[in-house]
Amino acid sequence: ARLAAQVAHRCPHCVAALVVISGSFGIEDVAEREERGAHDARLASLLRGMEGRGAAFHNWLRKEWYTLPLWGLEYPLRAHPGFELLLQRRLRGARPRLLAEALLSASVSKQESLWGWIESPPMPALVISGADDTKYSALLRRLEAAAEQPLSRLVLRVVAGAAHNVLIQAPLQVGEACAHFL
Repeated sequence: ARLAAQVAHRCPHCVAALVVISGSFGIEDVAEREERGAHDARLASLLRGMEGRGAAFHNWLRKEWYTLPLWGLEYPLRAHPGFELLLQRRLRGARPRLLAEALLSASVSKQESLWGWIESPPMPALVISGADDTKYSALLRRLEAAAEQPLSRLVLRVVAGAAHNVLIQAPLQVGEACAHFL
């Protein structure tokens, strides 16, 4: 989602329409951005320590990562019938060291803030969030005033019964929102 938004921002003539699902538009506040960078560095260090210890990584994913509020409180991803398959796919061939490197290189703390841009995008833009993803739903609410402006190209959809992984938890609703938008 963040990569798609960055491409649309940097090359608007290359993108006819933008769909962002559970994505961030960056962090405007410098101190908050630095704090996020430090958080991601600590998480990367933790991941590196799990390299070659598959059981530790598996337990961490199951008992810590997927218990974060991001993955849902009222409708937790862990309770979804597809969770075990999702977890198996995440673990298949997983290299925590490589995940740590990816986390550091693609940290939202390094992303240019697109908040001013997304409030009035040059192309139609659909932004989707799961209602049980409190952080990203709050980001979506931040855009409500911009989306209500006359001639706005911004469309917002909050999907009930889903959290951050809205594509797993509510694929039909996401598909319908995208089909209607496009």
